[in-house]
Amino acid sequence: MELIANTTAPRVYTPARIAQIAAANAAGRALRALGLRVISEELIPDDGGAPILLLDLCGMPAEYLRGMCEASTRQADGRITALFQGVRLAIHQGEVRHDG
Repeated sequence: MELIANTTAPRVYTPARIAQIAAANAAGRALRALGLRVISEELIPDDGGAPILLLDLCGMPAEYLRGMCEASTRQADGRITALFQGVRLAIHQGEVRHDG
């Protein structure tokens, strides 16, 4: 997942886009309060869907977080996707990231 490049970011922030950014910020604050780390975020994804946050669980059991989500899926490769406060989450089990 890559952050939106400056060339593809919208030049006009409509009320819908502002609502997406606000939802991502609120979800990010709630996740940080739980002790998680947001590694990267895609506030206005190209697919037109809800914002996407890539998470580092920082030792939290994935099942605990999944229990707080509206929906979640565990892929065969160990990747977990979930919906938290209207924001999509992407979590890679066992992945260690130190890029920020």
